[in-house]
Amino acid sequence: MADERGLSLSTIYTHLNTFIEQGKLPLDRVVPKDKQADIETALDQGRSLKEVKDILGAQVSYGEIRAVIAHRNAASFQEKHTD
Repeated sequence: MADERGLSLSTIYTHLNTFIEQGKLPLDRVVPKDKQADIETALDQGRSLKEVKDILGAQVSYGEIRAVIAHRNAASFQEKHTD
């Protein structure tokens, strides 16, 4: 898709992450469950984006890590703004 539209993969992930944060796109459509679990585990240990990437290596992309973070941000936002 990125090549067809003349966009970089990181730009595509940026657009997808916007929809994930807004709750309009399920994380599962972007990041497989097994990768989500690995990323979540690393993030739960207080790891930074780079540290997560260094630990998981080629198994995950920065875009996938950012997608999981976007999903966390969406969940946090919903919790704060739900009566």
